[in-house]
Amino acid sequence: MFDKPTGGAITGTFPVSAEGNASSFECIGFFSNRTRRDVRRGFKRIGGLSAGSLLNNGVIDSSLQVVADAVDVALGAQLSSTIGATSFTFDPIVEHLQAYTTGSGRTAYRAWQDEDGNLDEATALLNTMVVNDWSHGDYVTTQNSRKRGRGI
Repeated sequence: MFDKPTGGAITGTFPVSAEGNASSFECIGFFSNRTRRDVRRGFKRIGGLSAGSLLNNGVIDSSLQVVADAVDVALGAQLSSTIGATSFTFDPIVEHLQAYTTGSGRTAYRAWQDEDGNLDEATALLNTMVVNDWSHGDYVTTQNSRKRGRGI
């Protein structure tokens, strides 16, 4: 529908070392601030770390901390785009999803829908939280989709 708006580029890359890559499931965990008590924090994990950027006990090296700080700022940035004569501004948000029971009896989550299965944008808007501050942990973490019993 619209061109993808882009913010400023993140300067720097994850440091590369002669020691090679860390395990594919190791990553830096980012989390948002919480401005509403009924909506959980936003979480994002980014992998592709080098082994040299991790110190003993999974502590993130200072050179990687600098890049992660830039990612914190980029995740919380407003994005703007002009299409024709119209300008758009996008705030980063976290959406509280609707819980429902699947046919097998498990609880799953989806975008808000009405009784007929149509998307309910009005309810979805009431269940969003604007986030303006992201932080990251000082230790390496793992990607949820690669944990035992998660993902596919």
